[in-house]
Amino acid sequence: MCAAGSFLRKLKYELYYSQLQSDDDKNEFLRASVAYLFFVKHGDWEIRVPSSERVVDYVTNSFKLVALISIIESLSNERFVDFDQWLKKQSDVYPISDQGQLDSLFQQ
Repeated sequence: MCAAGSFLRKLKYELYYSQLQSDDDKNEFLRASVAYLFFVKHGDWEIRVPSSERVVDYVTNSFKLVALISIIESLSNERFVDFDQWLKKQSDVYPISDQGQLDSLFQQ
């Protein structure tokens, strides 16, 4: 890659960052950017075992995929709620009469 291409990408990055309004948005952008840089872009899974490859492709690729999905999920405003915990907070679902009703509740 030429230095000019890197320079243009850096300018675009800084321009996007400068257009963010709140400090919270800027912090969130930097958090996601740093996580991407270290876990996905340069997040090779390395091992130090004699007579083996230093970077194991399938382990590295699996780790990077999980990291990327985690970063994307962290950008969502929706938060995961365990089904059991959600079910306990519902006041009008008990008794659950059959598997169909349980499946319907799980879909909610």
